[in-house]
Amino acid sequence: MKWIPLFWGALSCILPSSSWAQGVLNINIDAPEFRPMAVGIPDFKVEGGDPKIAKDAAAELQRILEFCGLFRVINPVAYNHIPIADLISQGESKLNPAAWKQVGVETLITGVLKSEPSGAVLELRAFDITKGKEVAGKRYSNATNYIPPIRKFGDRVLKMLTGKPGIFTTKIVFVGRQKKGDMKQIYMADFDGGNLEQITAKATPHLSPSWSPDGKSIVYTSFETGDPNIFLYDLEKRKSRMIAGEKGLDSGAQFEPKGKFMVYSHAISGDTDLYLKNKEAGKALDFVKGTGLDVDPVFSPDGKYLAWVSARFGNPHLFRGDLSWSNGVPSVTKDERLTFAGWYNATPAWSHDSEKIAFASYDKEINRFDLFMMNPDGRKLERLTLRSGDNESPSFAPNSQLIMFHSSRQGTADVKGPASLYVMYRDGSNQRRLNIPLYEAQTPKWGPFVDFD
Repeated sequence: MKWIPLFWGALSCILPSSSWAQGVLNINIDAPEFRPMAVGIPDFKVEGGDPKIAKDAAAELQRILEFCGLFRVINPVAYNHIPIADLISQGESKLNPAAWKQVGVETLITGVLKSEPSGAVLELRAFDITKGKEVAGKRYSNATNYIPPIRKFGDRVLKMLTGKPGIFTTKIVFVGRQKKGDMKQIYMADFDGGNLEQITAKATPHLSPSWSPDGKSIVYTSFETGDPNIFLYDLEKRKSRMIAGEKGLDSGAQFEPKGKFMVYSHAISGDTDLYLKNKEAGKALDFVKGTGLDVDPVFSPDGKYLAWVSARFGNPHLFRGDLSWSNGVPSVTKDERLTFAGWYNATPAWSHDSEKIAFASYDKEINRFDLFMMNPDGRKLERLTLRSGDNESPSFAPNSQLIMFHSSRQGTADVKGPASLYVMYRDGSNQRRLNIPLYEAQTPKWGPFVDFD
């Protein structure tokens, strides 16, 4: 599959104030010739700190920048001859743009690890070589654990270059099993699958996790009371409580953009409809009712639409409803069908800019679920996966440039096995498996960007 630009729009973004510099960087990432930006990351200088920390910190920065697909890290062999000691200590005034341009570096990131009475300190700077400017800089204390500062600075760089939120401090939540035969549990991990943490543990199935918009809680479905009911897990208190427990099936809860109300599927007597409920109190309200199945609801981040799956005309297809808001309470005013192909269409997911919908569709001819993407009006349909097992449950990164999903593929073979989590660029290229030490991992949801310094 041909690599094409992952994002669009001529962006002009003013950097947040840093401890050293403010800057303006203009990048036209809609241009046909756009390619990953060439970045140089020289070895971090050590001034009394642990050389291993400095080495590992630089390697982690390189790894996460390459992970997002927007950067191409140049081998330091190409620029080891360029002096950087004065640049590290004095900043922009000692930058030699011509020397860095000659070796193909467009963005330069330097670091120095210092040992101070208060502990290890990491100072990082980013330079726009084309403009000859320092565009970001930050000093981080308590840097013996270098992972948090490196990822925070990575988010700064990503925002600086694209105008979109970073992803390196975000989390994912998903359903997993440690071994075959185990009950499905809710897990949380870093954006790349690291730092795995089990959220639920009771010996009943747990399904359909999702995030609150502020990233402080996780909503999921559990059978621990007998019926499938909806629970909310508070990440600060590390406690769960049931927030929807009507008789029958309650599942697939998703929050509206402000996080006060949630929409979910409720089934009783064989009919499944969508209901709206305040997460704190009150009775469930009818939201979308009709004949047949209504499931997989999800609000657009801009609060204008609801997408969901309905079988009102036979096979399940995607629908989009226009939202009207009154005193902070949404209602669906009208709806329209978005998909007409595919035997079974499911799990719609909005990009965070509300400009795209990704979803899974069952292709009966090849007996596979594959991922597709389209505009909110159903136009410009693109196929993202093919001949690689079943691919389902897409979820966009906060910057809308990456998509996470689960796949039953085994290596590169088009066979079905236990599901694993994968990530790809939003055009379907560079699909790769996350290294998560579980027998099975599925239905991921990428958490929101939480802005902190």
